[in-house]
Amino acid sequence: MLQTLHRLQARSGDGERGASLVEYALLLALVVFVCVGALTYFGTENSTSTDSSGSCIKAAYAGEALPAGCD
Repeated sequence: MLQTLHRLQARSGDGERGASLVEYALLLALVVFVCVGALTYFGTENSTSTDSSGSCIKAAYAGEALPAGCD
């Protein structure tokens, strides 16, 4: 029985432990995918909000009537 366990351990890659390069690459790909998705989603909303705020500030400094949405 003990000899069988030793043979199985020898076949399993010299007892290597931990994550392999492939697993790290998959994890990195997942992180990149999530980050790109978040930047795409929040970037569009942030750009719209920033443009709106810029228009309000520009109109306020110029003494013009404030555009719709400026509170």
